[in-house]
Amino acid sequence: MSITRGAFTIEESFQQTLEFDEFGIAASSMQWTGLWTLAPAFVNSVTKHPDFSWLKKKGGQVFREEAGWATIQINFEGLPPETNAKFYKLSGATNSEPIQTHPRFDEFGLTANGAIFDSETGAFGGWLPLIAGEINVFAGMENYLAPGLLYEEKWVLGRSSKEAHIFDKLGEIDKPSASQQLPTYSRRNWLFIGGDSEPVGDGAIFFRRWQLSGPRKWNSVVYNDNGL
Repeated sequence: MSITRGAFTIEESFQQTLEFDEFGIAASSMQWTGLWTLAPAFVNSVTKHPDFSWLKKKGGQVFREEAGWATIQINFEGLPPETNAKFYKLSGATNSEPIQTHPRFDEFGLTANGAIFDSETGAFGGWLPLIAGEINVFAGMENYLAPGLLYEEKWVLGRSSKEAHIFDKLGEIDKPSASQQLPTYSRRNWLFIGGDSEPVGDGAIFFRRWQLSGPRKWNSVVYNDNGL
């Protein structure tokens, strides 16, 4: 089959592929033969796959052959318009939290262990460096690493136009999208900490990330909980 672009004609070869990855993202590669001198213009003229308009040009290569001819390879990438799938990932992390927020602070945060408290307010003020002449094992301890979780969403969408609003709650207390991997906590909450948008053909891939709070939850005044 021949394809005409402007003042030149390119003969299409039958070497082409169409592959899908586990997220539904499709990639295709097609080859043509034509004059070496006209090949660059042809590559620039192609913007989408001739059979599947949702596959957009990802890049191209030109290989010079004998007698002034060339093999042209153009790669395409895209998402079928009906694609609408979400994938989730849960990973463990640790967050630095004030030592006085430790769930067992009332057990070890004692004057017998060198804990210092304000005589008027009762506020925790640190630790004595020595106890009975011995180095206090809690001396200088202001924070601890609290176990936490990072919850990530990958949304693959075949046609994208009005999804930018999914980042509206960035930096706020939020309720993550439900999935089998999302754990529930009555004494903790989630903060929407980041996201990305990556165009693919006519569609896009959106990434969102939420971080689990420590034992005291994210501060609703600082991070705006929108009534959650």
